[in-house]
Amino acid sequence: MRWFEGLLLLVILLTGCSIQEPMSDECQQKMNGYLDITEGKQYIIPKTEQTRYILKGAAVPDTIKNGEEITVTYTSILESYPPQLTACEIEPR
Repeated sequence: MRWFEGLLLLVILLTGCSIQEPMSDECQQKMNGYLDITEGKQYIIPKTEQTRYILKGAAVPDTIKNGEEITVTYTSILESYPPQLTACEIEPR
């Protein structure tokens, strides 16, 4: 029974570390592309590919209009369809 408690504690510690919100120092990856607002969702279309990425986690500033070039600083890409960027910051290019 003691080993089970130890295993449970280890699982809780490992799981707790993986579900934390991204910290600002983790936001180091950047993607350049064009803002695409379609059906109420915000996407970035990178210059080098045709895939649209859903932007989640950060608001698009009101000064940026649909179709404008943007830079997104993000922490990770969720491999779904369509893929999703966990954005930290969205700024005009």
